[in-house]
Amino acid sequence: MWRLARFQKGRRLNLETVVLLWLFCAAIAAAIAHTKNRDVGEGFLWGALLGVIGVIVVLCLPPPKTGLPPGTPPPPGAAKRGWYPDPTGTGQQRYWTGKKWSDLPPRDVSA
Repeated sequence: MWRLARFQKGRRLNLETVVLLWLFCAAIAAAIAHTKNRDVGEGFLWGALLGVIGVIVVLCLPPPKTGLPPGTPPPPGAAKRGWYPDPTGTGQQRYWTGKKWSDLPPRDVSA
């Protein structure tokens, strides 16, 4: 009887370890998604559902498309880096690096 109780206690600790590892994978996947300008919830979901494999999937996902066609002209007289009106006409601003439009998503100017 004593051995059965000891086995169950050890099993519960292992389950807690697995759950903590799974949550850790979900948090890591969410952080990776954030650095790639992807939705944090999407990364968390991949990590939570698939664990370590989910982290690998998020690592392999490309950053989202910005919606700017290649060769979009620079803002008029914009030799300096900075935020300028989005050339796609969304009413938001996009960052100009001094040479090209950045891959950052447009920021809302209403705030």
